[in-house]
Amino acid sequence: MFSIKNITKRVALIAAFAFLIFTNANYAQTSSAPEKAANDFYKWYLHELNKDKFPVD
Repeated sequence: MFSIKNITKRVALIAAFAFLIFTNANYAQTSSAPEKAANDFYKWYLHELNKDKFPVD
């Protein structure tokens, strides 16, 4: 019942499960980054337009 092979499989399964849980938790925290990047870009772009600079030309 408690052979080395079974223990190794259980440890590997637990490690894989823990890895998936922790990577998904970190992924959920980074969901606001695209919104912040878009906000920062448009803030910069509008400031450039207000200075009569045209960043696209």
